[in-house]
Amino acid sequence: MDSASAVLWLALAVFNEARSEPIDGQRLVAEVILNRTNLSCYSTSVRSVVRSPNQFSWVQRGGYLTMKAARAEDEVAWNTAYRVAVRTYIQYLLSGNKTTTRYTHFHTVDSKPAWSNKGIARRRVGNHIFMRLPC
Repeated sequence: MDSASAVLWLALAVFNEARSEPIDGQRLVAEVILNRTNLSCYSTSVRSVVRSPNQFSWVQRGGYLTMKAARAEDEVAWNTAYRVAVRTYIQYLLSGNKTTTRYTHFHTVDSKPAWSNKGIARRRVGNHIFMRLPC
């Protein structure tokens, strides 16, 4: 996995999914994506995980898919999301491609996706609920 590409796509996901959330929630969004790269039912690249059909609503809606667009929308939030992505990715690499959690999914507290009742190890951070689902 190309580190620069991985960090960029992690940052884009954090920005689009969690820019108004606490730093811990932003980190967990990045960890969900990294955890998926280690599972056989997902792609091994961060970009492919993020761009997979029906995984992240902002991708389907045409969210901020470039650094330039994200920075133009909210430079402070972009810079935070990028720092979170860098730190999370470096920790992931230093830990032998492991994160601090095993979460593979998240949703907002206002939504109730059909798969949400199948998740285990639930944790709420800000307006997101994180959980692990089997492949």
